[in-house]
Parts: sequence; structure tokens; C-alpha cells
Amino acid sequence: MILNSGLRIFAFIVAPALFSVTVERNIAERPRLINIDPQKAAPGEIVSAHGVNLDRALVAELLLEGGGGTTITHITEQRADLLRFRVPTMLEPGEYRIVLVADRRSGTKVLDQNIVLTIVNANGTVLLSSR
Repeated sequence: MILNSGLRIFAFIVAPALFSVTVERNIAERPRLINIDPQKAAPGEIVSAHGVNLDRALVAELLLEGGGGTTITHITEQRADLLRFRVPTMLEPGEYRIVLVADRRSGTKVLDQNIVLTIVNANGTVLLSSR
């Protein structure tokens, strides 16, 4: 009877503690963007996205969502703290949210970064739709 109580205490004290450490570790390893430079770019230009955990083991793709669809970008450089990508040439001017597609090993597939890139036309102007 005493042994049984001891096992219950272990299950309620130790097991949740192990679980919470695992959860915190996974959150800490998630890719996260801090800022982009420039914040306005024309199709074909290179944009630098600065953040943490951006290496190839955790980030497979960078997407731009907006203008009625989602577009895959071409990542030209990738490090743990930096992603450089080319703005697709077919994008219309407007606001596009940056979304990271995480590698399957990270446990998360799509991560919205709450960062907006404004696409301008060749002369630097943009026509934003009303929301």
C-alpha cells in the first residue's frame, strides 16, 4: 500500500515536471522572426529577415500570404539568425504576411510571424486594398 502511494506521488509530481520542460524546450526552438529589412520591396528584390532558429533544420520554406493567395519565395541565404529571400516577380503591390513552414521534425508545420512586407511597384508606389 505504501509503495502504491509512492508511485502515485511520482506520477503527479515528476511526470508533469518532465512534460513542462519538454514543452518549454519546443517553444524555445520554434523559428521566430524579429524584423525584416527593407519593410517595402519591389518584385525581384532581396529581403533580409532577422530572427532566431531560422536554420534549415527548422525552417523549410518562407511564404508570403496576401493578394488573395499564398506564394512560395526563393530563400537565397539561410542561417540560424537570418533568412534572405527574393520577392517573387509576379506579386502584385500590396501587403503580404510572412509565414514560415517549419520542418516536420520541429513539430509545427506553419508559423505565422505577424510581420508584414509591403510590395511596391517599380516606381516605389503601392496600392493597398481596404480591409
